[in-house]
Amino acid sequence: MAYKSRVSNKYMGATFAGQVNAASDSEAMDLARTLQRTVNPALERIYDRNVEKQKDEAKTKINQLFLEGKKSDQIQSEILEGKHPELSGRYVEKTVSYHTGRQEAVDAIANIEANKDKYDHRETNLPAFYKEYLPSFADRDGSYTLGFAAVFNQYKAKDAIADAEVRAKYAKEQKINQGSKIISAVPTAEVWDTVNSLNVPLPPEEGDTKPRQFYSNEELNQVVIQHAGNLLNEATSTDEIDRAIKILSTDRGIKKDGTKLGSLIDTNRSDVSTLIGKLNRKRVTLETQERINNDYKEKQEIKSIFSDAFADNEDGTPKTHEQKMKYRESLEKYGEPKLLTAFDNVMKSNRFAETDPAKVDGFLIEILSGGFTDQTEMIDAFSKRNIPTAELTKALTYWEKWNTNNNKGVKPIHQSSSTYSQSMTQIKAAVQGNFTRNGILSSNGYTAVFNATNYMIKEINDFEDRFELENKRKPNNVERQQFIQNLGKYVIDTYKGGAIDPKTLTVTQQEEKAKEDELKRQETMKLYEDLGVTKLLDNLNKSLEQGGFVKPQMTSDDTSFFKSRATERKEFDTAKVVPALQEYLTQSFGVQFTPEMYKAMTNQDVEAMVSNVAKSLKLDQTLVKQALKNIVTGK
Repeated sequence: MAYKSRVSNKYMGATFAGQVNAASDSEAMDLARTLQRTVNPALERIYDRNVEKQKDEAKTKINQLFLEGKKSDQIQSEILEGKHPELSGRYVEKTVSYHTGRQEAVDAIANIEANKDKYDHRETNLPAFYKEYLPSFADRDGSYTLGFAAVFNQYKAKDAIADAEVRAKYAKEQKINQGSKIISAVPTAEVWDTVNSLNVPLPPEEGDTKPRQFYSNEELNQVVIQHAGNLLNEATSTDEIDRAIKILSTDRGIKKDGTKLGSLIDTNRSDVSTLIGKLNRKRVTLETQERINNDYKEKQEIKSIFSDAFADNEDGTPKTHEQKMKYRESLEKYGEPKLLTAFDNVMKSNRFAETDPAKVDGFLIEILSGGFTDQTEMIDAFSKRNIPTAELTKALTYWEKWNTNNNKGVKPIHQSSSTYSQSMTQIKAAVQGNFTRNGILSSNGYTAVFNATNYMIKEINDFEDRFELENKRKPNNVERQQFIQNLGKYVIDTYKGGAIDPKTLTVTQQEEKAKEDELKRQETMKLYEDLGVTKLLDNLNKSLEQGGFVKPQMTSDDTSFFKSRATERKEFDTAKVVPALQEYLTQSFGVQFTPEMYKAMTNQDVEAMVSNVAKSLKLDQTLVKQALKNIVTGK
C-alpha cells in the first residue's frame, strides 16, 4: 500500500524499485486535486498523463545530452541558463538527478577498469581502491545517489566476487608455498612426517560442529608436488633429483583404518606422472653434464700441471729436475700411463729447441683445427716434434679451446666470423700477389701464403683470448675489423720482400716494439735538445731554404796534361769544393758541430741530413759526408 512521506515529500509503495517518485504538489495543489477528483475526474487523468509525458521527455533528453559527450556539470549549467526548458520544473528535477547518477556511475566504472592494473589485493582492498575514482556525494541529492547506486552496485557485487576468488587463490598458494618451504629444510626420510604434522586441527565454523583441518589432504599433496617441482627447476646435481623422486615414491603414511596411503606415484595422478618423467629426463641431463664437468676439471688440472712444471720460476730461473718430478707425481693420481710418458718426453726435449717458427705456428694451427682429439696425444706430439717447451702452455690452451668448441659444435673463430674470414681471403690474395710475376705464382708463393695464413690464424685466436681476458667480453665486429686491418697491413708489408718465411712478430711483440721505439725516440729528442742537435738541424734547414752556397768551378789552372779528367775532378773537389762546403755548413749550423752531437745522432738522421744537403746544393753525397767529417774532427 502506497503512502506519502511527510518528511521527504516522496511517495513510497509496494511497487517502489529504487526509482524516485517525487511529489510535484503543494498543499494548494492537493486542494485543487481534490476538487478535480470531485468536480471533474477527467481533468485528473489529463494532468497525470501530462506529468508522465514530461518525465519521459526529460529522460530522453538527459540521455541524449550524455550521448553527445556532455558532463553532468555542463548539463546542469545549461539547465540553469534555460537552454533546456523540458528539463526545468520541480517535478522533473529528481528524474534528471537520478539519470545523471546512472550516467556518472558508468563513467566511474570505466575509469576504475582503466586503472585496474594499479590494484594490488595484497596491499589494499576494493572499497579503498574505488575511493579515488568515485564522485563526491556530499553535495548530491538522494535521487542522484540512488541512480548511481542502481548501476554501480551491480558492478561492485560482481567485482567483489572476482576479488574474493583471487584472494582465496592467493591465500591457498601462500599456504602451499609455506608448506613447501618448511619441508625443503628437512631430511628426505622425514619429509612425509613433517607434511602430516602440518595438518593442524581448527575449530568448526560458526554454526557448525564439523571439525576442520588447516590443510586439506589435496593441499598436503600439493605441498609435496610443489617441492618436487622446485627441485626439478633448481637442481644442479643428480642428488637433488634423487631427493624429489624419493619423496614422490615414499609411502605417505597410515589411513584411519590402519592401511597404508601409498606413495603419490601410486595414485596414478597425471600431474605426478608428468613430473616423474621430467625428473628422469633432468637426471640424465645432469648426469651427462657432471661427467663433462668432471672431465673438463681433470683436463684443466692436467693443463695446469704441465704448464707450471715447464714454466720458469717467479725469479726467472728454470725449474729444477726435482721441482719437475714433484709435478710428475701429481699426474699419477689420474692413472694414465700415457700422461707420465708424455711428461717424460717433454722433460727430455730441449727447452730452447731451435725450431722453425713456421713449424711452431703449423703445430698450433693443427691443434685448433682438431688434429688431436686427445689431450695426451697432443702433448706426446708436442715433444716428438721438438716444439720449444716455452710454447707448451699455449698449445694446451689451444687444445682446450678446440675441445670446448668441438663439444658445442662451434667452428673456430677465424672461420665462424665473416669479418675475419673475408679479410683473410683478401690478405692472402695480396701476399700471393707479392710472389706473382706475369700472372704466374712462383713455386715458393704457395709456401708463403700457407705460412702467412697460419700466422694470421694464431694471431686472431690470441687476440680473441687476450681481449676477453682484459675486457670480460668478446670483441664486437668493429673491434675485430680494426684488428684484422692492422694485422693485414703488417702481413702484406712483411711478405713484400719475397721471403717465404720472414721473421714475424706477434701483435703483442709489435705493440711492445712500438712502445720501445717511441721511448727511444723521446730519449733521442731530449738528448738532441740538451746537446744542441735540434737547433743545429733547424738552422741548417733554414739556410738550405734560403740558398747562398756558390759551388766552385774548375778553371784551366785546375787541369793538367798529365792527369785524367776523373783525377782532376777528384782533386778539385777535395781541394776546393769540400772546403767551400765545409765553410758554408759551419756558418749554417750556427753552433759548433761536436763529436758528441755526431755520436748522439741516429744513423737515420745522419743519412737524412746528408741527403737533404746533397739534394739542395746539387752535390754528390760523398762530398757532403767528407765535409761533415772534417767539421766534426776539426780538420
